[in-house]
Amino acid sequence: MARNSLIIILFLLSQLLQAQVNRYAVFFSDKDGTPYSIDQPEAFLSTQSIERRQQQGIAIQENDLPVNPEYIMGIEDAGAEVFYTSKWFNLAIVQMQDELTLNLLDLAYVSEIRLIATDERLVSPGRKKSSWLSRIKSRSTDSQLSQLGINNLHDEGFFGDGILVAVFDSGFEGVNTTSPFSAIFAEDRLIDSFNFVLNSNNVFDLDDHGTEVLSVISAELEDDFLGAAPRSSFVLYLTEDDFSEFPIEEFNWLVAAERADSVGVDIINSSLGYNTFDSPFDDYSPEDMDGNTTVISRAADLAVSKGMLVVTSAGNEGNNSWGIITAPADADSVLSVGSVNVQGILSSSSSNGPTADGRLKPEVVALGASTSVINSQGNLDVSGGTSFSAPLITGMAACIWESKPDLTAMQLRDTIISIGDNFDTPNNQYGNGIPRYGDILITSLETAVGSSIKAFPNPTSSNAITVSGIKYNRPKFVLVDANGNKSALNSQNSDKGSYIIDLGKIASGAYFVEIDLGTKTKTIKVLKR
Repeated sequence: MARNSLIIILFLLSQLLQAQVNRYAVFFSDKDGTPYSIDQPEAFLSTQSIERRQQQGIAIQENDLPVNPEYIMGIEDAGAEVFYTSKWFNLAIVQMQDELTLNLLDLAYVSEIRLIATDERLVSPGRKKSSWLSRIKSRSTDSQLSQLGINNLHDEGFFGDGILVAVFDSGFEGVNTTSPFSAIFAEDRLIDSFNFVLNSNNVFDLDDHGTEVLSVISAELEDDFLGAAPRSSFVLYLTEDDFSEFPIEEFNWLVAAERADSVGVDIINSSLGYNTFDSPFDDYSPEDMDGNTTVISRAADLAVSKGMLVVTSAGNEGNNSWGIITAPADADSVLSVGSVNVQGILSSSSSNGPTADGRLKPEVVALGASTSVINSQGNLDVSGGTSFSAPLITGMAACIWESKPDLTAMQLRDTIISIGDNFDTPNNQYGNGIPRYGDILITSLETAVGSSIKAFPNPTSSNAITVSGIKYNRPKFVLVDANGNKSALNSQNSDKGSYIIDLGKIASGAYFVEIDLGTKTKTIKVLKR
């Protein structure tokens, strides 16, 4: 805290004669007088978010309450331009002239002001945005899927249906215009998107790193490419500014995680890592990688505490002087992922553990050397690094969670760790090894019914869905809401093994459909838009 305060003082002194606009985090002392209440979470959380908490036994807490709107009005009246707020950290991200910091510090409810990026970057709606193009090469996805046993999950009929995945990255150029991603839009599976770097709704800009990361999870190219969880629904948030490295990107991640929580995200994939910054900001030290120092790592743990699984790249520092993981891979509740090649040999660039407080990292590894991706032109390419091993684990997690929806986020994390091929002798290079969905996991997660049972469309905006793959003549269907309330559903046999189910006039949110097959029961998660 003292280091950041010193940065502000020195920066203000240096700019005294030529005040300019910079970006700051304004921290508030409390949430006193807020119009929001934990007893009425529907005022600030979506139905899906509330249901996720209820399903996992997670209570609504004070840090779920939004920032007091009167505090926001107060700093705006003082001349700050407010772009984002963080309820978890009780702060606002603003752009303002440097001399306004003293005015804001005079406000009784402002406890700290921290410089987080130099210059004016965030734009109001209507300002012109920049754009640039990218990269690379090509290969099949068979190796990267089979290395984790994701092909086995696909063979069982699990492709991530009903799982909402958020991808935080530096840009998704080409996702909205190329055919490998077209099914996401055709099936209305892009639930939310936002560009936190420029404060705009356009995430299909600036960079294609996020495009390639997303493709590992979601893209489909007939006979050539299949993502790990291509039937998942998605949230795309642009949090990383590829043109600079400032602490504001950690704050972007924080507010994106809160928004992901609010819309009901199940899994966050973050192929980002922080350890060094541009001037005038100090770099982190290895001692800061303790899971409790950096903003982004604390935010990641908070996201997990809300019932989301956070999968993050371990970092690509293995070949340089830093060597170890980057934030937020040091957070204790995330699933950090290292990189191996197709033979399972650790990539020399993959960041090592342990954390500064001695915890093992990374947790698992996956293919990050010549990972097959789709680029911004919609073509097959290859890319490398832990940025691409992380989304493979995310896709695997989405398929497993579809197969076993009663798991909590931490149970899912622990399950993936437990099936690593190095679980008995973990180390700080390879972690628990390569997790593979095979006979052991199939046995432990088996729902004892035909695993080919599927629901579509999912998510749905209508009051009816079709369930297929049922090998029982008299199934009964029951709808379960977030409070555990059950109601029988009417169904009509439309084809052999397929039934049209009337969901009734239900509100938007996440539900479970229990399918009674006589001696066995199957549960399917359904998202109603």
